[in-house]
Amino acid sequence: MVFLSACSVPLSGALSTTQSLRTPQQQADIAKQEATLAKQREELARLKKEDAELTLQEKKKEEDSKEGFTAKCQEEVSKVKAGSLGKMPPFSEAMIKSSFEYTLNDPFSARYKISKPRRGIIGCGVSSVPKGAWMVSALINAKNKFGAYTGWTPFMLTWFEADKKWSDALFNLDATIHGSLYKLSQEEAKALYIKTIYWVDS
Repeated sequence: MVFLSACSVPLSGALSTTQSLRTPQQQADIAKQEATLAKQREELARLKKEDAELTLQEKKKEEDSKEGFTAKCQEEVSKVKAGSLGKMPPFSEAMIKSSFEYTLNDPFSARYKISKPRRGIIGCGVSSVPKGAWMVSALINAKNKFGAYTGWTPFMLTWFEADKKWSDALFNLDATIHGSLYKLSQEEAKALYIKTIYWVDS
């Protein structure tokens, strides 16, 4: 009696035997599945190509934005460095807190973290007319109408030489204008401006 090892059967022969056992319908179904998989691979390759192209477009936009900053803001930066804003304006934490006296629900319970005045450029990269200004950045944690603290919220105040006071009016005005252009909410526009401030003073 002769015993044959499984290894003695050629793989191609095993495959052909398996294929011969399939019904025509099974073979048609397998061919359909393979065609579907081929289409899916083609679609995946197309999506990867589109993703790569979008990435390149985003990088191009970022480079254009940097170039725009250089072109639009460098002149204003030079003016500010040359002293166009004059001496540092009067400053105290009490002056900053008074700017929010009529805008907070409970100004007396508000907590503040206030920086010293610094020279900066507002709107670099998003504004067609960047502005140099003395600015103070502040974090404010205030209570809402229910008496609960809302968390630390960033604000940027600018000095108005004509009015001799610190205010976020100019900042809010710019945020409103550019928020409408970019279809952003007031808070989104304000956050955008905070991110795009160029500080002349460290």
